[in-house]
Amino acid sequence: MLQLSGITKSFGPTTILEDVSFHVNRGEKLALVGPNGSGKSTILNLVAGDLLPESGSITQGAKSKLCYLRQGISDQSMTVEVAACSVVNGGSSALREVRRLETLLGEHGAAETLFDEYTSALEILEQSGVQHILDRLDESLRTLKLDDILFDQQVSTLSGGQKSRVALAGIIAAEPEILLLDEPTNHLDLPALEWLESFVNLYEGTTLIVSHDRLFLDQTVTRIVEIQLDGSILNFAGNYSAFVESKDAQRANQLDQWKSQEAEARRIRADIAKQKEAANNMAAKRKPKDTSYKYWAPENTSKVIARRAKTRESKLSRFETSEDRVEKPKQAWKMKLELDSANRSGDLLIKLDQATVGYDSSPIYDSLDAELRFGERIALMGANGSGKSTLFKLFRNELELGSGSMQLGTGVTVGYMPQESQDFGGSRTPLAFIRSVTDITDTEARNFLHFFLFQGDGVFTPITNLSYGERSRLTLAGIVVKEPNLLLLDEPLNHLDIPSRERFEEALGQYSGTVVTATHDRTFVDNYATSIWWVDRDGTHSTLRKFIDRRDLEASGALT
Repeated sequence: MLQLSGITKSFGPTTILEDVSFHVNRGEKLALVGPNGSGKSTILNLVAGDLLPESGSITQGAKSKLCYLRQGISDQSMTVEVAACSVVNGGSSALREVRRLETLLGEHGAAETLFDEYTSALEILEQSGVQHILDRLDESLRTLKLDDILFDQQVSTLSGGQKSRVALAGIIAAEPEILLLDEPTNHLDLPALEWLESFVNLYEGTTLIVSHDRLFLDQTVTRIVEIQLDGSILNFAGNYSAFVESKDAQRANQLDQWKSQEAEARRIRADIAKQKEAANNMAAKRKPKDTSYKYWAPENTSKVIARRAKTRESKLSRFETSEDRVEKPKQAWKMKLELDSANRSGDLLIKLDQATVGYDSSPIYDSLDAELRFGERIALMGANGSGKSTLFKLFRNELELGSGSMQLGTGVTVGYMPQESQDFGGSRTPLAFIRSVTDITDTEARNFLHFFLFQGDGVFTPITNLSYGERSRLTLAGIVVKEPNLLLLDEPLNHLDIPSRERFEEALGQYSGTVVTATHDRTFVDNYATSIWWVDRDGTHSTLRKFIDRRDLEASGALT
């Protein structure tokens, strides 16, 4: 159904993909994994036709309709219907042209030339598959609980989760044969995540997925293609857990082979050293210390033994340069995130007592009671729009209570990571940004940024040229360098690759402060959260319930 053959793609002097080949069978669900920058999204863009390779070819089944769920909506001025139609190649531009001409026709009447342009634009709309999406879009939006969203509403007015669901609605309406998904779980709440898993599993077409959500990959894909930073690829059968198990087994086997190989090389070197010692001793007519050595005999000459040593050295050289030689497994380069707090806060950080929280005369919470204590790691979960961001604003003193009270503990310093890409304050480079938020030297800032995978001249890369994942890492760096003792993290894992997610979990495990994380990454929640705060939206108010873990949450029926 989908075949990539010898694909090479470069951006300027940097080659991202080199001679990459793999196929996706009809109806197969395949995931591309690998670190940020390895070329996963580039492959999706090549398959979608957004980019062209320098060499190689991409073929797909005849007359196969392809839809592409991109990682983010770059143009926030898009309307909902345009964003939904952008999942097909050329869909957004085709629809915008039709709407532009409709506006002109309404203003100037059906002039012949204008009407001809409009007729031609409608034909392009039909050929691109956009009309099919528009015919079914209303039903698809209802399926994803977006009934109250208008077709001409700008996506800038929507939450991150709503934007993702608008694009998913376009895919449902399009009914494609090939589906490309780039980080489809970003910004989705838990009910939407479970819906997406069900949709992908029931989908009968061919699916190519880039995702860093480990549980989502476990639940959906049947094969993994790993993209290496050097451009090579590795194939693994099964889901993500099977891939990790296979990789670990391969690495352990390679390490065992390398150790055996090194032991043999050491034995040969020791043998050569003994031969040379025997030759030298005989030349000087001295008896070696080790009189049991097999090459020591009065009739042997030093030249004979020296030749044997030389032969062994040649053998060792061939052994060490052989193509069959096993290389030592490389340690994967992960984000070296170090989190620490400058000062310990009091035991009680925040206490809410019968608090009314909201905006003007429309409170989100009424009679809210909650306590946040030192060292807790809270996973803040709930449906999109339920009130999680409101809590973050309250904890950052950006909202005033309508009634009730909020007690803030002593010595609390807050570090906040927003869900959307932050404004870097006009800083043009990562180095300039870090220098702007803390008083350290250039050398100290460069050393610090190295922990976040900005190395060498990477600290001078314009921030506008950074990927989503790189911007997330830079945002984290800006928080960590200030050494807060309360971290408020709003979807911090979006755009981080899997190794960075795992390292982030490890860092939170070492962190001595308090963490509240709004996240729907279930693996992350299971690995690090000490408890879950679930926000329910029922009618006009939200309520906050506390659960021990995700099994406790699921057993409560809160997700239904």
